Amino acid sequence: MIRRIGKRTLQFAERPFLLSHAAAVGKKEGDGPLGAQFDFVTEDDRMGQKSWELAESELQKTAIDLADDAREPPTMRRLAESLEVTPMALYKHLANREQLIDAMVDRVVADIPPPSEADGWRPVLRSRILSARGVMRRHAWAQAAIESRTAASPVVLAYMDGLMAIMFSGGLS
Repeated sequence: MIRRIGKRTLQFAERPFLLSHAAAVGKKEGDGPLGAQFDFVTEDDRMGQKSWELAESELQKTAIDLADDAREPPTMRRLAESLEVTPMALYKHLANREQLIDAMVDRVVADIPPPSEADGWRPVLRSRILSARGVMRRHAWAQAAIESRTAASPVVLAYMDGLMAIMFSGGLS
């Protein structure tokens, strides 16, 4: 039995016997002397999901749910407990807690629906602001998290650009 510890460390239940060389993968995924253990070794990376992207999506969703309950972003340890993985498994997806909060903010801002179609820039701007307010009320922790970010992500910048475009279309500069 092989157990993954950290990013690149494997722990063997028995002392491995290697001839000239060994690999978990060969020409095809799963070939090689350790091929039978390949799925086991990579399973923790995906936290039980079918793909890396689904694992990251589940990680963000769970973090947001925990933050909604606690009114602040979760610690990496609390998030790992909730996902039933080791805390180190999270670091394959995120460098640190700040990157987790950045991902959570991006997901919340991306959930703000586009403005409704209306005549004139004021009703469109009002619709956009009320949509954002509704999302922020559902996520009480989000305002403080957004304000604490040292740099705006592409998602946040796109939202801000959209607001500015609405105001520019009304003649504001």
